[in-house]
Amino acid sequence: MEHTLRDIFKERAFFEPADLFCYSRDAVPCLEGMPDAVVQPKTKKEVKSLVEAAKKEGWNLIPRGRGTGTFGGAVPVEGGIIVDFAHMNRIEEVNKTRHYVRVQPGCSISHIDTTLARAGLQLPVIPWSSPGASIGGFVATNGVGLGSYQYGRIKQQVLDMTVITGNGDEFSLGSVTEYTPGYNLCELFVGSEGTLGFITSILLTSINKQNQTVVSAFFGSFEDTLACVQEVALTDLCPYTIIYDDATTFDFVREVTLGNPAATIDRNKRNSSGYLLMVFQQFGEQEKCTLESIVRHYNSHLNIGGISAGLWKNLSSFLPKVYRVGMISFEDTFVPVDCVFDVALRCWEKADELSVRMFMGGYVASRRTLVLFPGMVVNERDEEEVKRVKVAKDEIIKITLEHGGGISALGGDKVGYLCGYPARRKVMQDIKDVFDPCHIMNRGKLGLR
Repeated sequence: MEHTLRDIFKERAFFEPADLFCYSRDAVPCLEGMPDAVVQPKTKKEVKSLVEAAKKEGWNLIPRGRGTGTFGGAVPVEGGIIVDFAHMNRIEEVNKTRHYVRVQPGCSISHIDTTLARAGLQLPVIPWSSPGASIGGFVATNGVGLGSYQYGRIKQQVLDMTVITGNGDEFSLGSVTEYTPGYNLCELFVGSEGTLGFITSILLTSINKQNQTVVSAFFGSFEDTLACVQEVALTDLCPYTIIYDDATTFDFVREVTLGNPAATIDRNKRNSSGYLLMVFQQFGEQEKCTLESIVRHYNSHLNIGGISAGLWKNLSSFLPKVYRVGMISFEDTFVPVDCVFDVALRCWEKADELSVRMFMGGYVASRRTLVLFPGMVVNERDEEEVKRVKVAKDEIIKITLEHGGGISALGGDKVGYLCGYPARRKVMQDIKDVFDPCHIMNRGKLGLR
């Protein structure tokens, strides 16, 4: 293995234990596995050479972006070779007239957004883990994030992709015009989590950069906060993003963004209050009147700019700073809009039973669905606490499914939930066998060979 990989990648092939350890997990410690090697391709030719060698030798290849995921999608649970796309990070084309940008998979979201801004453009949807996330990881997991309420998931922003399959074939999946006959292969690869092949280029839609108006409202309980979210979702309002949090999250975010390494979570404040924050790209008198009427019903008032803008700034910088407090394990679940408070209560109960430190919040993915975002603080040196958090994550998923909700990307730590859908799993395996007949692509993820 070492001789072949060094022949292809030269100094960009790594085998030392210290180097491999850095790739043994993603952003949280709940799933770990040690790779046999790490390689960093710079060209499609190198990727194709790697695939041909892996087919011959039976190696397991695990694509990796920037490791900001929280569900083990890029963790080598069965060993193998991590394929780190850090060097395939170029923006290949920005077309202002046709409103698209062509990028390589290792490009960071922040770099894309900065480059587009210079052309007066922006991405419609960005992940919560931005600026650290790569576009390849976001696409591979079919992520949702800021902007999803207005523009949908990332799959709706992908016009075309160039891929190299597990069989070594290279082809384009879509077109600039969005209209291609036959099966939508772009949507098949979006969310496939590296199990079908490697993404080597992505064509994304862009929109004109908008001025943003940030508004907020504070409520006497988290229950009222979520009830207000439901009412907003029933209107014709079309905010760019809707975010909601409970009082424990508000205090925790404030302490973290102030740089307090001892920030804690006060369980006694659960449901004592909450807040709703909305970002609009177009905000006029009609939007203002509609929102004021809704929040007044819950004994609140609308804040425009000022404190709202400060809160938005704090939330935007929260994730990069939160790891100073400790490791945070997030479990993002998709919950029907009318039962999210019941799910939140059950999650809090489980957290108390397991002595897990949990804060609660989320954002609105669509008019029907809220993303509930329980965050758990983990001392990764405390093995017992890590185990309790793993149990809590499983319980959160069970509670969500019981209420008709769903889960985000499966990665490596949620594959068991496909066992309840044997027919679907068989079809997925049949599809994988077409693109990856030698089973070299991210074995074990999505519950597939």
